[in-house]
Amino acid sequence: MSTTAGRAAGIALVVALFPVLGGVGASLYAFHLKAAATVRPAAAAVAPVSKTYVGGVTSSPRSFAKTIGMQPNLAIRYFNWDAKPPASFVEQSAAAGAESLLELEPRDISLQDIIAGDGDAYLKRVGKALAATRSQIMLSFAPEMDGKWYPWGFGHRSARTFRRAWRHVYRVITGIAGTKITWVWQISHEFSQSEALHPLWPGRNFVSMVGIDGYYETSHSTFHRIFGKTIKTVRTFTTKPVLITETAVGQQAGRSAKIPGLFDGMQRFDVRGIVWFDINQTGSVHHQRWALEGHPGEIAAFRKGLAAWQQSVG
Repeated sequence: MSTTAGRAAGIALVVALFPVLGGVGASLYAFHLKAAATVRPAAAAVAPVSKTYVGGVTSSPRSFAKTIGMQPNLAIRYFNWDAKPPASFVEQSAAAGAESLLELEPRDISLQDIIAGDGDAYLKRVGKALAATRSQIMLSFAPEMDGKWYPWGFGHRSARTFRRAWRHVYRVITGIAGTKITWVWQISHEFSQSEALHPLWPGRNFVSMVGIDGYYETSHSTFHRIFGKTIKTVRTFTTKPVLITETAVGQQAGRSAKIPGLFDGMQRFDVRGIVWFDINQTGSVHHQRWALEGHPGEIAAFRKGLAAWQQSVG
């Protein structure tokens, strides 16, 4: 299960997901933040499979970049429903040579209302704002929907309702912004109380990439348990590229010992990116010391694993 720490705790400043292949380098900055419409036909989702992504959620982007020895070049921003579309953020990132990953969280509207078209005016605002930018943009909607912790998640709606809402959001935004948008279906890794994934799948024409969130929390955590099993499930219904969109290894899991296995697993399963949650927390097994800074052994393990994974996919 995701810690849900980054979003639920209202982190003010994060940095995430930068391509390390392709030769572009830049700073990453991001801030955690009634009528039915007829829209133009939308093109099928297309994934930019030529890039590999690495990044971190952090309160100190410069420190994180120095720690891992790389400068990020694709930015991430979380934004709530009815918030101002983050077009200026996309432009600023693009000016620095960075793409953006935007995560739209429907906190103030139900999925049923979205399906009914009640949110179309806002979706059109988003689509027009993003279409006016000069950058390719990754966009996810209602992330970690297979867990119970969000109002759009498991137990709060049917799988069919989620699929219909996703497709509606896709059609309205893509009908305006077209193939400028790379759609990321972002799930939590499978665990004992998570929702079955296949019924939540919107369909291959509505998704570009699969994002998976999950954390190493105990000594029993392994790549197979946290990500491998989930990727195998995903592979039963799609061959879309996979990113690890949020992860970290806690001290209770044995960080220096487990970090190499994380990158080994990414090689075995052809994972195309990783985002490290680089903020320390306390209070429970779900809130541990995640940051790499100040821990030479862990930094060395991370850098070595990262370099080996990059070489394997390069």
